[in-house]
Amino acid sequence: MAGSADPRAQAEAILAESDEREADPEAAPDSFLERRRSDQTADPDETTR
Repeated sequence: MAGSADPRAQAEAILAESDEREADPEAAPDSFLERRRSDQTADPDETTR
């Protein structure tokens, strides 16, 4: 079973990193920040899940 000893701290760390990447897209040169409007999202029938 996968997980974290402190899920709240893990979530906070993930969100903080996400905020950093959004504020400074060059902070993680190997990542790609894609921006979409709500009308550009995929319909549930179009997903691979």
